[in-house]
Amino acid sequence: LPRGRGDQTSKDYSFTVPLVIAGEMTLESPSIKHRIIEAFFNNKKKDGKTEYFESLCDLPLGSFGKGLLQYMLGKQDEQLYQAFDEQKALVGCSMDDRFKDNAALARVGLWLIMDYCKSHDIDMDEYNEGFDYIDSAIQNTRAAARLTNVDKVISDLSIMSNERNGTGNWLILNRHYERRKDSLYIRTAETYKLYQRYAKSHDTLSEPISKSSFLQQLESKEYFVSKGTVRIGDQICNGICLDLSSMPDYMEISFAA
Repeated sequence: LPRGRGDQTSKDYSFTVPLVIAGEMTLESPSIKHRIIEAFFNNKKKDGKTEYFESLCDLPLGSFGKGLLQYMLGKQDEQLYQAFDEQKALVGCSMDDRFKDNAALARVGLWLIMDYCKSHDIDMDEYNEGFDYIDSAIQNTRAAARLTNVDKVISDLSIMSNERNGTGNWLILNRHYERRKDSLYIRTAETYKLYQRYAKSHDTLSEPISKSSFLQQLESKEYFVSKGTVRIGDQICNGICLDLSSMPDYMEISFAA
């Protein structure tokens, strides 16, 4: 599946799980962000966030899936409607209806798996905590929906400051950026050039855009402080200053110090 990118290049991806998107024109639409759980293509997410998904992909679930499908298709519609209503009632009351519906639907999926296993005398009590994980994933999706592409560029720069890669496209403390308490200074030209090269060879969170567009959109952010002449390390250069304390937690920014 070819996927176009903002710098007029494209990258091929393949899906290892079914993906359905219906009723919307673009993934950037806030309404579709409310209806999906976003799965990033990047296999090198921080904090091992793909570990359990990759383990699931490796499980031999072929024969299990056939039996589960037959069991699910044997359920009466009224049973499923009732299960959906019951699971929706258990979702945190602070969620909007759209998010509640997403969580309830995922919960029903887990309930069906547990119900199927119990019908074969398989103890599934320990999987009850899975309902909490579903609610947590939906809450995280709400946060991800608020991320703009500029936020994601900053997140990618943060990743570049923590990773070393074979292409040499990483950020070096006191050369490309510097932290002073809650202030983050970034050398604009050289850093953004590295980011654009990094985006061509890695699966980034953001869609690459031109440096001028990035800087223009960045100025509207609450964490933007200034752009112009800054000191990074022992050099004076053109750069930007950002306020780390004003960055929302869901951006997960952690520039290496």
